[in-house]
Amino acid sequence: MPHRPMSREQPWLLPPSLDEVVPADHPRALLSVWVYGFMTGVRSSRKLEAACREQLPYLWLTGCQTPDHMTLWRFYAAHRAGMRHLFTRTVRTAIAMHLVDWAVQTVDGTKVGANVAGARTYDAAGLRRMLGRVQAAIDDLEAQHAAGDAAATARLPQALAYRRTLRAQVRAAVSTLDRPAVSKLINLTDPDARLMKTRQGLRPAYAAQATVAPVARSGDGSGRPITAVAVVDAPCDAAQLRPMLAQAEAATGGLCCQPTGPQLPALPHPHAF
Repeated sequence: MPHRPMSREQPWLLPPSLDEVVPADHPRALLSVWVYGFMTGVRSSRKLEAACREQLPYLWLTGCQTPDHMTLWRFYAAHRAGMRHLFTRTVRTAIAMHLVDWAVQTVDGTKVGANVAGARTYDAAGLRRMLGRVQAAIDDLEAQHAAGDAAATARLPQALAYRRTLRAQVRAAVSTLDRPAVSKLINLTDPDARLMKTRQGLRPAYAAQATVAPVARSGDGSGRPITAVAVVDAPCDAAQLRPMLAQAEAATGGLCCQPTGPQLPALPHPHAF
């Protein structure tokens, strides 16, 4: 992607062609769209595309460009690691400005439903029964094909491919459930999802975790910099406290570091609570 410089303060002497102001795939413009989207709760590439057409803050950020959702998504996919690094830099900047209050670190989680059907969740016995049915269907289709059944021949290749793919999925799921220390249930569509109690009932889901700290000098208590995030497949949050605090410490460069400038009173390490 080109690194063409851009300025939002240059007055327009003549009506320009918007395509010449800033390229639609300009990295700095796309990065500003994603960062502002994260800050304002607009995190879908399609919603960001609409915002870049309709909302003045986004039009200002992009120099009146309107990138489509595929351009935005390709940028995010290509720079996912860099976005995580940017997240770490923002946290460390907040520390250097004495904005993060280390006296309180709050860890909490929420269940996020997987994009799968709960009916495709099976235990080992259910998978073996399904495997038997799938194998019987494959044997029947192969027999029809070998006998030259003209009525079924047109559909046989697609039907066989589907059954063979399903057989491979079921075999892989059975192999996973046979391993020790693994959940006794597995979803064929998303084997990493686990059955969890959510507001919509028991369904395949993930547990999203976040660690936040209050702004040190915020009089009204608003503003909570995120110091760590994770998505896990453990239904219980209890075991996530130590890993999340360790991740927060790694993201901030260590709790023992002292930023330059006026020093704040020493605060107890959050592990002591």
